[in-house]
Amino acid sequence: MEDKETLREDKETLRIRESVNENFRRAVNYLLEKRIARNKTEVMESLGLYLGRLTLILGSKANVSTDNLACLVERYGVSSEFLLLGKEPILSGEPVVRVSGPKQKSLPLIPIAAIAGFSGIDESGVKYDDCVQYIVPEFISAGADFLIRVQGGSMTPTYVSGDLVACKRVEERSWIDYGEVYVIDGLQGVMIKRIYNDPENPESMICKSDNPEVPPFKISRSDIRSLSKVIGVIRNA
Repeated sequence: MEDKETLREDKETLRIRESVNENFRRAVNYLLEKRIARNKTEVMESLGLYLGRLTLILGSKANVSTDNLACLVERYGVSSEFLLLGKEPILSGEPVVRVSGPKQKSLPLIPIAAIAGFSGIDESGVKYDDCVQYIVPEFISAGADFLIRVQGGSMTPTYVSGDLVACKRVEERSWIDYGEVYVIDGLQGVMIKRIYNDPENPESMICKSDNPEVPPFKISRSDIRSLSKVIGVIRNA
């Protein structure tokens, strides 16, 4: 009987911890989206974290500490009720926004050839309102900016032609997670690859495909116009 009670307590503790972790991630993304925090580096320094630790927490690979939560409340005015209970608003004293209609934030499906224009690099780019819109709450809460459709088989079996991948733009190159998959908008065109640091040349990166038949290659950092991290996928049935 005691073992069953302990098991129930452990499950409830785990549920609460995961809920608090998710509330923390939502709060940090909100601070960045609203420009209350300039960037992740500022958040990292304010909370007394090192880069890798914050990355793990935001990537759901580590737990947030009570000290981190307290700093978020003190430094940015995040509501403790939101962090602990998920009760909005996110910021203390901020009015709760009541949604009166079915309108929700959506993610545009961007033609892969138009990534540069959508990122604001080219003047002749695709417009947000011209794109097909998808509402995917999980991707939106994770901070995705847009969707693109995979073309070709260079990333099989991870991603196959026709898959829709959710992408989050990288604002600072210092936040690149080497070994992860990115949409690279470079002078050679737009491609989806895993990127790695080049130990032989700090001015370049190594691009690898998950398809073993496609050889890796190097790309100059100066030839990269924008990077977007792939954070989710909708499989092509």
